[in-house]
Amino acid sequence: MILTDPRSKESGNVGRRIRNRERSDRTQPALYTIEAMPEYRDEHIPLAYLITFRAYGTWLHGDKRGSVNRFHNRFGTALIAPNERWRKYNRSLLTHSPVKPKSRQRALVKEAIRETCKKRKWEFWATNVRSNHVHTVVGAVCKPEKILIAFKAMPPKNCVKLVVGVQVKHLG
Repeated sequence: MILTDPRSKESGNVGRRIRNRERSDRTQPALYTIEAMPEYRDEHIPLAYLITFRAYGTWLHGDKRGSVNRFHNRFGTALIAPNERWRKYNRSLLTHSPVKPKSRQRALVKEAIRETCKKRKWEFWATNVRSNHVHTVVGAVCKPEKILIAFKAMPPKNCVKLVVGVQVKHLG
C-alpha cells in the first residue's frame, strides 16, 4: 500500500509517497493510516521521525568533516568549522577507543531498537545500523529527543553503546 500526500496534483507524486511496510515487520499497528485520517489536516504532526546517531568517538567536534552541537544544529546553517587542536582534545577525553560495531553487534543494536519501540509502544518503521552510525525511523507521539534518549539508554548487555552526535528529521 502506498500513501500519497493529498496535496499533490498527481497520485503518483514520488516525492511524497511513503511505502507502507507489511504489518508483520512492525512492532505496533500503524498509527497514521488513510482509514484513521479520512481528511488531511495539516497540524504539523509528523508521521515519524528519522533519527540518526553516531557511534561513540567516530565523529568528534573539530573533525575536518565539520560537526554540530546543541547551538549549531539547524537545517541549512553552517557546521562548526574544522579545528584539529579541538579534535585532538576531544579524542583525549574518550574513555575508550571509538566504537565500530561488527556484523553481530549491529544485529544486536537493531534488535535492541525494536525492543525499545515495542516496550514504549512506538511504531517501528525501519532501521539501518552501519559501522559507525545508526539510522532509524520511528512513529511516536512524543518529542524526538525522548526517542533518542531511549535509544542511547539501550542496555549494554544487548548492544554496543552508541552515543555522540544526533540528527533528527521530521517526516510527514
